[in-house]
Amino acid sequence: MTANRRLLILILMLLINRAQAQHITVYYPKLLSEKSNLEDLKLEALQLLKKGNFLGDFKTDKGHDKVKYTFELDSLNVKAKGFALVIPLKYQILVFKNPEKFLVQFKDRVNFGIFDELESAKQLADVLYTIQNILYKKSNEEIIKKIESERVKFDSLVQKYRSMEVKPLMTEEQRKLIVQANFQLRQKQFQKAIDSYEKALAVNPIAYPAAYSNMALIEAQLANYPKAIEYMKKYLMLEPDASDARASQDKIYEWETQL
Repeated sequence: MTANRRLLILILMLLINRAQAQHITVYYPKLLSEKSNLEDLKLEALQLLKKGNFLGDFKTDKGHDKVKYTFELDSLNVKAKGFALVIPLKYQILVFKNPEKFLVQFKDRVNFGIFDELESAKQLADVLYTIQNILYKKSNEEIIKKIESERVKFDSLVQKYRSMEVKPLMTEEQRKLIVQANFQLRQKQFQKAIDSYEKALAVNPIAYPAAYSNMALIEAQLANYPKAIEYMKKYLMLEPDASDARASQDKIYEWETQL
């Protein structure tokens, strides 16, 4: 190795170490009291955000105390006195130091606020984390209610499927959608795959039970655990003797820990 090459590698290593040193995790938020009032938490978040500088995607209206952050479509909107606070439910909240400022960040997504001192950043992280948990539970409850209302309808389909001596065959239209969904899944185009599977099941909800298993694995990948559990249960209801039935049931046990 030439001297110039060794020097170049040394410089690169120093730059990498410096970059890492300038962006280090200094705080993991803690959950405040479970009895915390959601509206009070929103107002507290608003007051804390006023102390720091806003980062990320935002819009402001001159003359109005209004800042709107835009995140993923799976987020929930929280409004407080004209302030739209959109909190992604799936991503970890951390406080980073970079290099002398403290950043409240949804991990791998966006910096939410930046502060000169750590205490305010910690307080905001705790409040946002608590709001996130309250909304996540609320979201899960709504999903579970919808799932339960659809269960009776699916039970009748299961009885019909199990009573068939010859299982239904896929139509060419359904086969096309399944092939496309499987390809999108391999390409990690998860939402597109879900859409294609749903279209295929709309043609015939019991002609391809494996679609429910695939959808369950996708929803788990997206941290939508109530949906993942329900899809996997539907798969096992249709195919209780499947070769992967044991592994599929174990997945349900794993996902239930995330509710």
